[in-house]
Amino acid sequence: MRDLLIRLDQRVTDGFATINQRLDAFDRRAETLDARVTALETAEVKRAGELAGAQRLGSYLKIAVTALVAVVGYLGYQIELAPRSDRVVSKTVIQTPSRS
Repeated sequence: MRDLLIRLDQRVTDGFATINQRLDAFDRRAETLDARVTALETAEVKRAGELAGAQRLGSYLKIAVTALVAVVGYLGYQIELAPRSDRVVSKTVIQTPSRS
């Protein structure tokens, strides 16, 4: 009877050891998953902030380019396209020697 109790005690001890090993493995796995989820959440928050900054920069850039196009267009119209009525066309012809 004593041998049976010793074997039973050993089996119970081994069973609890196995259960404790499995629980430790589950805990390590849960900690690893928690760390990965935390890293992903942090990256998502950072990415959202960077995206908002990029959109803000894009809107500023769009305004700047529009203003530059408007200024260049206005100056181009004033300088080049608007005819001047007091312009005098020269009728002097200069003869240049040929290169032959």
